Amino acid sequence: MLIAPQFLLFSFIIFCAILLYRHIKLRSQLINVPSPRSWMLFGHVLIIKPDMEGFIDQLMGMAQLYPQHPRMTLFWFGTIPTLMIYSARLVESLFSNNNHINKGMFYDMFRPWLGNGLLTNTGEGWRARRKLLTPTFHHEILKSFVNVFNYQADILVRKLHTLVGKTEGHIDDITPLISLCTLDIICETSMGRSVNAQQEEDSDYVKAVLCINDIIQNRQKNPLVWPDLFFWHFGAGRKHEWSLNILKSFTRKVIIERKVERKQQRINQEINIERRLAFLDLLLKMEENGDLSENDVQEEVDTFMFEGHDTTAAAITWSLFMLGCHLEYQQKCYEEIQSVCGDSDNLSFETLGKLCFLECFIKESLRLYPSVPLITRRLNSDAEIGGHFFPADTQIVINIYQIHRDPEHWDDAEKFMPERFLTDNIKDRHPFAFVPFSAGSRNCIGQRFALLEEKTVLSWILRNFHVKSLLRRDQLRTKAELILRQAKPVKIGCEGVPSTCIREVCLLKELTHPNIVHLEDVMIHKGRKLYLIFEFIDQDLKMLLERLSPRPLPVPNVKSFIWQMLQALAYCHTHRVVHRDLKPQNLLVKNDGTIKLADFGLARAFSLPSRCYTHEVVTLWYRAPEVLLGALYYSTAVDIWSLACIFAECLRNEPLFKGDSEIDQLFKIFQILGTPNSKRRDMRELITILDEDGIELLKQIYRMTKKVGDGTFGEVSLAIKLDTGDVVAIKRMKKKFYSWDEAMNLREVKSLKKLNHPNIIRLREVIRENDILYFVFEFMQENLYELMKERDRYFPENSIRNIIYQVLQGLSYMHRNGFFHRDMKPENIMCNGTELIKVADFGLAREIRSRPPFTDYTFYNSPIDLWALGCIMAELYMLRPLFPGTSELDQIFKIINVLGTPTKEEWPEGYRLATAMNFSFHQSSGVPLKSIVNTASDDAIKLMSDFLAWCPEKRPTAVNSLKYPYFQVSQKMGAPILSQPATSTIRKNSAGSTQSDSKLVTNNKRITQKAAKMTQKEKEQQKIERIRNSESAKTENTTQIRGPDRNRNLSLKGVESIAELIFDTNNGNNRTNVNPKNQKMPGSELPSSGKREQLSMSAKKAKEIYLSIKSDIISGNNKTTQLPPALGPKQGNENNNSVIQQARTGVQARFEYAYGYVPSFGGNANNNRQQQQTTAPQISTNVGRVNWAAKYQRN
Repeated sequence: MLIAPQFLLFSFIIFCAILLYRHIKLRSQLINVPSPRSWMLFGHVLIIKPDMEGFIDQLMGMAQLYPQHPRMTLFWFGTIPTLMIYSARLVESLFSNNNHINKGMFYDMFRPWLGNGLLTNTGEGWRARRKLLTPTFHHEILKSFVNVFNYQADILVRKLHTLVGKTEGHIDDITPLISLCTLDIICETSMGRSVNAQQEEDSDYVKAVLCINDIIQNRQKNPLVWPDLFFWHFGAGRKHEWSLNILKSFTRKVIIERKVERKQQRINQEINIERRLAFLDLLLKMEENGDLSENDVQEEVDTFMFEGHDTTAAAITWSLFMLGCHLEYQQKCYEEIQSVCGDSDNLSFETLGKLCFLECFIKESLRLYPSVPLITRRLNSDAEIGGHFFPADTQIVINIYQIHRDPEHWDDAEKFMPERFLTDNIKDRHPFAFVPFSAGSRNCIGQRFALLEEKTVLSWILRNFHVKSLLRRDQLRTKAELILRQAKPVKIGCEGVPSTCIREVCLLKELTHPNIVHLEDVMIHKGRKLYLIFEFIDQDLKMLLERLSPRPLPVPNVKSFIWQMLQALAYCHTHRVVHRDLKPQNLLVKNDGTIKLADFGLARAFSLPSRCYTHEVVTLWYRAPEVLLGALYYSTAVDIWSLACIFAECLRNEPLFKGDSEIDQLFKIFQILGTPNSKRRDMRELITILDEDGIELLKQIYRMTKKVGDGTFGEVSLAIKLDTGDVVAIKRMKKKFYSWDEAMNLREVKSLKKLNHPNIIRLREVIRENDILYFVFEFMQENLYELMKERDRYFPENSIRNIIYQVLQGLSYMHRNGFFHRDMKPENIMCNGTELIKVADFGLAREIRSRPPFTDYTFYNSPIDLWALGCIMAELYMLRPLFPGTSELDQIFKIINVLGTPTKEEWPEGYRLATAMNFSFHQSSGVPLKSIVNTASDDAIKLMSDFLAWCPEKRPTAVNSLKYPYFQVSQKMGAPILSQPATSTIRKNSAGSTQSDSKLVTNNKRITQKAAKMTQKEKEQQKIERIRNSESAKTENTTQIRGPDRNRNLSLKGVESIAELIFDTNNGNNRTNVNPKNQKMPGSELPSSGKREQLSMSAKKAKEIYLSIKSDIISGNNKTTQLPPALGPKQGNENNNSVIQQARTGVQARFEYAYGYVPSFGGNANNNRQQQQTTAPQISTNVGRVNWAAKYQRN
């Protein structure tokens, strides 16, 4: 029986009406709850930031909108009401109620991995499971785990020692190292099996754990893949399934093996094993008693793995970061650890309990940076919260991050104060004001385990290293995912006592010099005590000066000491070692007058000149000013400054700069040496990263005029350079950049530094001020999208052809230099009308040789730019997008509707990708492109069709695209390709009318073959005809060519004539690419005998032409330089070679300024190369572009 479509439609409408009615009713019930403005069906989805980096800040800002209301805010995720509370009192009412213990909807995403484990279970099932598992965390069982903590922490410290030795005292990102350590700990304590994650990072199990965590967190951020159907088919479902299979098979294997072991063991052994493997053994015992099934055991083991890995790693990382930011508290923690632990290597359960201040420090770190910033609940029944009614199934989000910063319970909440958690200070505090491990009946079952683990790992690190954060708190932003993470890597500087000893030993083994102290032996006592045994020397320089006080050291002794010290420093610096701690106490003096350099604990081997160092080196009185100002990049010059201070002290018997702080030390230096200024010290010495234009920019002032754009990553404003009046576009990046290295590594900077072309936007300067990065670009009037938007009629095809031609020029240069754009769209193509076009916005550009994957779609290359250009070309004709998709799936759908479904033979790689994503192409025959883009010519349709080929290999390259018939027309267009500049020659036909013959791309092979078939008589006739046309051409017929900086009128007649002259006087048997038409200059025809007569001109006339060209370029005039129609006879080899060289140099200068490269002319190739290298820079110096000219020389 068939159901009528009308009935189905009516049923669907009724269903939607019921849902809408329920939603409206629900909204009316919650109308009095404080909530930002939202949309009916979308809620707040459209205003909540998708990036987790700004999510916490947005929540904090929304909370401050309603200070007069109870501390709660209502959000709508579509039609789902979600109440966020950030008050300790409201949290107490929720956590104290045992009815509302079910987790929120986000935890359902863990069920494929964790099943009904303790984290995701609900109702009575959770209560029964919690009661069974509580004994596994008894303190007697926790004692046995401390040995595992010590063992894995020791491995971590050894690994850090190795890494610090390689990286000269700093670690770029400490987070992965901590994460692997906690993974090893939780594996061994929960399953009794070590996966050796710290030593075998390539383990499949380690990869699977890290992978599945990332997948789940990314899924939580993307509402499109919340439904399981979309996630498994269109999300990272296959990666999730791969990770899940590895994780479950590993835990299943461990459980089976442990069952076999238990059966084979005796009862007394079983008890010992039980104490060592409490988690798994207790779970197996529960299975034997019938309380748990085998599947339940695996779910709980997986739950322990998840909960005990990432959360603890995040807590340790944040604590290390805060230790590096607050060195005074770090010292206090270190002293407590030393006083409690003494000479003991490992920490015991009792010892960890005595580390009270370290525990306060960890808790204060958890207060400011809780590992889990947000936890969710689902109301099982209707409830009243804060005086408002909420129906069942309302999602509740507890904002722990904000509760811990509530000024009602925390004085000066943003300040880091571990003393808050001392016993006397927590008596009157609200019990729910600090809930990093949740609270109530569903609090974290393993919080004591976590605290013991964190104490152990931090104690091991502090006993071995002095930790210093390379970032301030205000420089490190948070990223709120399931776990609170750092938005950028946590850079840690480690300079501990053991590391300095190891460094000193390594350096002194390689430094053997009469003026450097000799290391006799190295001894290790009681396993970890390190002793360095040196030669005995009577005294140090400080003691000698004190004995002589107040008399100074005799001048002959000073000369001898300084000479010996310079010998020692010269030896060190030659062996690429900088001492960094020169002071009288570190200079040892023997009774025979020999002085030796000692104490290499802070020395560094500067194998890499740009190595980042700490500025906390060298005793204050001998510290160089750049180090006092916090420089992280310095070298041997700091030793010379220190030696100069010691030099003066020897002659005065008193320190030269005796400051009591860094500021006072600088003040003392300025008092004696004077304040440095730009006249006394060149700016290039201080700022070596900027080029000459960049240094000039710092001396000038830009006046901002108006803001013209605001994007995701930056905002663009127009500005005027006051000294020149030039209009520029300044792009201000929204992200902060805390070092020049970080700024220079931006893809946009790296690509634009290498790409200099008239059809690529020019990056004039890069400025970093107060951690804000500014890009100064040349000014263009508008982008292509704005140009199309303003049109009320279609573009003429000549204008579109010129636009596409110039874009292809830029792309061909870009691809030839190893880059592809990846973001071609009308908004990223800048223009001045349709005349001048430039490709811009290289933020997503990548080097072709860079290593994939680039994004989720791993392998692609420069053909993606040509596809995008085909879409842009169609949009120029239609003034609307060709494929206006609203999503990736919709985009594919619209492409197939136009181009038709690709076949497997047509695009095999596409079918492979579709199969991997469980995607199938819908069937469509497509429509002719001509019927959609009906204003385009047949040649344009041909080019567009090839651009829009399904298979990337079948799309033409940018260079080959310029050879299409679409561009073979009589039309003057934009800047030529650098490797083969296009020229336009204007001549008159026999009837006297002007004919323009412009060829954009010359097929040299075809012309050569055609010329070979011509008879000698036809060649002579062709030459005579060209001479007649050339003589009748007017001097004002010049072609305007766009140079890299500005428009210049270049006389092609003059340049080509000089080129032809030089070419023919070099053996006369070669051809140059300067003139694609291969036209002969006046007077260059060959005699009928077929023998080529070498032509020349007088030295005087050639010199006049050369000086005229040179003067024209230097003065910047736009006048053209013309050669006479007839040339004089050959004047002799010696004089002629000099004239030819001068004329060649003039042509090179003219071409370099107009086209952007230096041409080569015929003759001996080696001679040409040598002449280019010697002459082009000379002329380029006159026009102020030496480096630019040298870069673009061509042979």
